[in-house]
Amino acid sequence: MVPPHYRPTRRLMLCLPALALAGCGMGSLFSGGPSLTIDSVTLVAQPGSNRNRPVAVDLVLVKTEAAIDQIGALSAADWFHRKGQFQRDFPQGMTIIGWEPVPALNLPPRELTSEEKSGAKAGFIFADYSTPGDHRARLESASAIRVTLRPDDFIVEPISK
Repeated sequence: MVPPHYRPTRRLMLCLPALALAGCGMGSLFSGGPSLTIDSVTLVAQPGSNRNRPVAVDLVLVKTEAAIDQIGALSAADWFHRKGQFQRDFPQGMTIIGWEPVPALNLPPRELTSEEKSGAKAGFIFADYSTPGDHRARLESASAIRVTLRPDDFIVEPISK
């Protein structure tokens, strides 16, 4: 017969395999959340984009959970106004890649380095249009994306390499 003081340990030992199996799908909870994977970005500025003016575009790869909701709630105008403060608040917490294409310009694909995309938990595109609107998109994982700048807004779509 097992002494009474060994029974809790024995129960725990019986539960460990079940806990291990249940935890297999919870890796993202312990590693800091899901990650975002994007390998390249192609930027296409259609003729007449931003009413025939250059437009600042930022790809923001966020690596800090605390910054995701804050950045995701911003319009493009707010992002470009407050970008410097976010860089000071989260100096290691994000990667920002910027462009300022003129209308009718198709840029070659921009391959992201492993350092740029390492640890990214979320991604956003901000385009500083002169027209009203949020001009922001949250990105989904894709091996490659195309950002098409249109006259009054932009679209983001996954593309096949």
